[in-house]
Amino acid sequence: MVTRDVHVNVCVVTCRQPEELAVLLRSLVRQRVMPALSYTVIVVDNDVQGSAREVTAAFAVHSEIPVRYCMEPEHNISMARNRALEKSEGDYVAFIDAQAIPQPDWLQNLVDMAQAFEADAVFGPVIPKFPEGTPPWIIQGGFFERPRYLNAVRVHEGCAANVLVRRACAQRFGTQFNPVLANGGGDGSDFFHRMYRSGARYLWCDTARVHESITANKFKLRYLAQHAFRTGQAHACMTLAGYSVLKKMSWGIGRISALAAALLGAAVSWPMGRSFGVWSLQHVCSSLGQLSVLTDQRFKVLPSK
Repeated sequence: MVTRDVHVNVCVVTCRQPEELAVLLRSLVRQRVMPALSYTVIVVDNDVQGSAREVTAAFAVHSEIPVRYCMEPEHNISMARNRALEKSEGDYVAFIDAQAIPQPDWLQNLVDMAQAFEADAVFGPVIPKFPEGTPPWIIQGGFFERPRYLNAVRVHEGCAANVLVRRACAQRFGTQFNPVLANGGGDGSDFFHRMYRSGARYLWCDTARVHESITANKFKLRYLAQHAFRTGQAHACMTLAGYSVLKKMSWGIGRISALAAALLGAAVSWPMGRSFGVWSLQHVCSSLGQLSVLTDQRFKVLPSK
């Protein structure tokens, strides 16, 4: 429970998602919090046309919770997240995806965990919400499931989809989201990886849940393969940071062996069903993504359609 006055900036980065943003803002301004906890919602519009301006303004007029709007004209989610950090004030910064819906006690639970254990960042679960008619193989394959842990467990990594960060910690380490990683994905994981290596302390809060709407266009094989490729790239970038040339060569040989095993697994698993086949294909794409970091093809992936 919050024992002193605390202020949080809840940051939402959005790009051409006015309907999803309206639903999220409705949930955010209705959070159940104790009197000692106050918060401001900051919407960063990553659309140069300002598609989030009217929606945000409508909530700002009628909401008892302060709702602020700013724009990052450069189409880059990392730069938009950095803009949110720049505009933030107070004790903590919370990040939540525009297509997510938090439970009513989401913010209170994050802050309680951070204060009780003096954590620099607290991560919560992002639970997928599938539309009606979702193919069974998508759910069975667990392609949109994220890792979950017991409450109050210490963790060493996380993403920016559901997190509370001590603002002074990010300022102390001078950490920002890396714009180079934005198009390939993994900028959030990289951000928290660098903070962790600098000495930040992370905890998991399994009661601070948000539900993320998964759209049907993400069920395509192309999207699933690209997502695995990008995730592999981001993981390799974090792993190889500071490696010598010799160590990178040794790592590359290991990844080639892993790729060969993944290819064999894919060939064997396809007859077992679509979910097994796609899961194995993602392992192949992840290995290719990791190896691509050793070349100049890093983050040059095709956009999803």
